[in-house]
Amino acid sequence: MEKVSILILVLAGDTKLSNRNLEVMEETWMKSIPEGIKIIKYSGGNTVKYDGTKLTVNSPDNYESLSFKALEAFKWVSENITFDYIFRTNTSSYVDLENLKKFCENNTIKHLYRGRVLSNKFNNLSIQWASGAEILMSKNTFDVLIDKQNTWNVNLVDDVSIGQILHQNQITPANSESVLFDKKFFQKSNLSHEYHIRCRVDSPFYYPRYIEKYLIRYVHKELHSKNISYIKRVIYRIFFGVSKIFAITKHKEYLRHYFWKALKKVFFYKKRT
Repeated sequence: MEKVSILILVLAGDTKLSNRNLEVMEETWMKSIPEGIKIIKYSGGNTVKYDGTKLTVNSPDNYESLSFKALEAFKWVSENITFDYIFRTNTSSYVDLENLKKFCENNTIKHLYRGRVLSNKFNNLSIQWASGAEILMSKNTFDVLIDKQNTWNVNLVDDVSIGQILHQNQITPANSESVLFDKKFFQKSNLSHEYHIRCRVDSPFYYPRYIEKYLIRYVHKELHSKNISYIKRVIYRIFFGVSKIFAITKHKEYLRHYFWKALKKVFFYKKRT
């Protein structure tokens, strides 16, 4: 069985967006991997395959199967790799591997479960969970998931399923200090961070996702700069602002939403009269 200190699982579905981002990630934060860290990209397919860096599990590779795919990947990991910590992320993330390693080395929490904490109600059950962009768990926490895999609800999104099982076993998520992309991102003169920067740009913002690759490159180039030049930040802000014109998917969603909203108003108005 392969042994590492930190295993990083990257959800990398076979889509144009995911492949484009993954290519940039491999050129940036994945290029130089510290000793003791292993990165595995996983996706769904017809058979189980592993080539040392990429894992394919027997699962559909669509959004509806995210939870089942994660469960299959976790089961494979439990049978093939031993580790101290596991970090599940995705192709819209930038991870500072050195900082992640330092955090894990200094951790004293036995059942560590950490990330950007979210909460909601599902079937009248309140659940807190760590966002799927950055789920950090100790081996003890991971073992609880594997021991309780029969209670994994594949009808929930994978990160919520994880949160539900851990909640049932008295393990609550701790909030990370993840840096999130927002409209003020390029106003920052330095990228003060912990170990994770979320580079997803479409929600709740109005940017097309194809520009995420430029954001990942920007983060990588400027991460260790003591002072990011004002001109560079202005250029990126203008570029991202102009890109909104080409957010075709967002435009369609916007028009569809307000079309049906207006139609409902007309329908109820006629019904009342």
